[in-house]
Amino acid sequence: MEEWKNPNQVTVSDLIHTLQKLKPESIVLNGQEENIRVYPGKENKPGGKEIVMLC
Repeated sequence: MEEWKNPNQVTVSDLIHTLQKLKPESIVLNGQEENIRVYPGKENKPGGKEIVMLC
């Protein structure tokens, strides 16, 4: 399996671009081969950026 390492911050757009290369029925797992958890939200500070945490 190809590993995607990026030293910079990854945007949702970057992630979508990568995921579009895969079959829609592909399964998404975390590093322990378990289903991922998705946490969309904002940074917890005034004027915080919108973020998505994948675990």
